[in-house]
Amino acid sequence: SMHSSEGHLGTAEFVESIDLQRLALENVKSALTLLDENKLNPSETLFIDDTKQHILAAEKLGIQTYWLDLSKENLLDLFE
Repeated sequence: SMHSSEGHLGTAEFVESIDLQRLALENVKSALTLLDENKLNPSETLFIDDTKQHILAAEKLGIQTYWLDLSKENLLDLFE
């Protein structure tokens, strides 16, 4: 029936949102490990990435971020 397919779609969206949350959490854990291993101070660390999700994870930890918009620039442009 129409109703059961709507319920199915809702489940798929829910599962996807859980996966995204898990991914964000893993990004935060990875960033924490990186900071710790290299004795970096978050507020003195600049994180450059082209993935918005990675930027948001870094911002949660108080890291300075720069979102690289690859449609307009590349990494080398920043160091000229």
